[in-house]
Amino acid sequence: MADVTVKNLDDEVLARLAKRAEAEGVSVQELARRALARAATIPELEDQLRERRAGRTPMTWEEFLARRRPTT
Repeated sequence: MADVTVKNLDDEVLARLAKRAEAEGVSVQELARRALARAATIPELEDQLRERRAGRTPMTWEEFLARRRPTT
């Protein structure tokens, strides 16, 4: 298992993490490990967009005009 070092972490951020870790009954390291593991499961934006676009047909000009907000 690899190690990660976070440099120049603001003292206030560390204090909030320590408070949250204490409330959850875990170490700051465990809290950070969980947060990083969650972050690693989030798909990249381009992958999210590609997935949303899959199966869609392009909007026609008429559909665009019908959906756009009227300008005032």
